[in-house]
Amino acid sequence: MSDKASKQLYIPLMQNALDFIDKGLSEFKEYEKNDIKLLKYVTLHVHAGIELILKARLINEHWSFVFKDLDKASQESYQNGDFISIDMVVAFKRLKNLCDIEIDAAFEQACNDLRKKRNKIDHFEMNESIETLIGCVVKVLVGIIDFLRTEFDEKSISAEENKILDRIKSYLLENQKYILVKLTAIAPKLSTVENVIKCPQCGQKTFVLDEGEELCECYFCNYKSTDYRKVADAYVENVLNISAYSCAKDGEPWPVTSCIECGLDSFVDVPGNYICFNCKKKFEDEDVVKCEVCGNTVCKSSGDESNICYDCYNAIEYKA
Repeated sequence: MSDKASKQLYIPLMQNALDFIDKGLSEFKEYEKNDIKLLKYVTLHVHAGIELILKARLINEHWSFVFKDLDKASQESYQNGDFISIDMVVAFKRLKNLCDIEIDAAFEQACNDLRKKRNKIDHFEMNESIETLIGCVVKVLVGIIDFLRTEFDEKSISAEENKILDRIKSYLLENQKYILVKLTAIAPKLSTVENVIKCPQCGQKTFVLDEGEELCECYFCNYKSTDYRKVADAYVENVLNISAYSCAKDGEPWPVTSCIECGLDSFVDVPGNYICFNCKKKFEDEDVVKCEVCGNTVCKSSGDESNICYDCYNAIEYKA
């Protein structure tokens, strides 16, 4: 027997799932170049990937939950993959009833719509409105990205799986249909938050700075961080388009200064307002000025008082 014949092909469950979705999206790119028949494979592959991700979450709870007949569940059958598994409908039921997971209704509905379209393609014929089919696929992808974020620990995703997932996200974040559906889906949530600015990663105005919350998070691309200085610097670089190199070369100060509320270096002039990426406090531009001595940001003084920061004021008093 040759070495080639004796080799084993092993693809872990999550990698298998993401690979199906990645393949579906590569076919979607080709469809956009006018190969309409590829929408059939987009539907089949995306559906397969979604179903496997739902099963992966059930397995995280208990391996037996993916057996159609729980009474026939055995470790041997599970290890060999020799058993009748559940479909997407049952997967959703068990996620809700056995894992106590709250499933987004719009996501579940989109998945069920995709399942019905997939069944017709797989067992009969294809006769679908192109716009309806694409809309269904996009809604499912919006939901599954959120599901992955909320239901899987980042550490449980391998390096190879993350590579595939990053490729999937990169494509989706540039797809206009995905952007529209995603923005529509998160609009109600965004309407309840006061401080929403452009995200330093994806550029959408969906980055939330919520007072009282340590986390800074984008509701669109799911970029999040508790490193306030890193986020502030990224905002200046990617949204305000000011590079650290050009500042250093031209002798200009880096536009991240000390917050007039918390004192940390996390204060940035977002167009129209100053916002702190640490304490999340927001100040109108007209209420913030530069210290007349050191150039740091300070609250604008009333009347004829000088606009001098606390440190400079103390230094002047000490010299006097």
